[in-house]
Amino acid sequence: EELAVLRFEKKVIGPAYAKLCKAKLLDRKGPVSLIAKMDGSNHEVARARVLPYYEGLLVLQELEARHNSKSIALPSWFTADLQKLLEEERVKFSKSGPGLSGGLYVEKRLLDTAVTGARIFDKSDKEWQYRREKLS
Repeated sequence: EELAVLRFEKKVIGPAYAKLCKAKLLDRKGPVSLIAKMDGSNHEVARARVLPYYEGLLVLQELEARHNSKSIALPSWFTADLQKLLEEERVKFSKSGPGLSGGLYVEKRLLDTAVTGARIFDKSDKEWQYRREKLS
């Protein structure tokens, strides 16, 4: 119920609700992933809420671009540390190719992946995972 109040009554959605941070994937068990944040703390999170590193960089890049075009304010969690990380990764990826590229990411990583909502149920009431890879 608390989540419903936050998301629907207080409109805490999108960047205000979800938070990106750099973490290391330690283990996956069914719908749960165990991650280690850079501060050393370990957390269990829904597997559907874990983004691949490059995809997270693309999200940061898009938030920054929208902020620069004055269409949104940056979320409070978009810290100077994340900004520095984004800049460092742009430099790194521009040395080996076109920099951070959503098109390249789709071509290399998502062509054989089905991405749905966090939980999708079919007509047999079977639950499907958020991200199914290696479909081809």
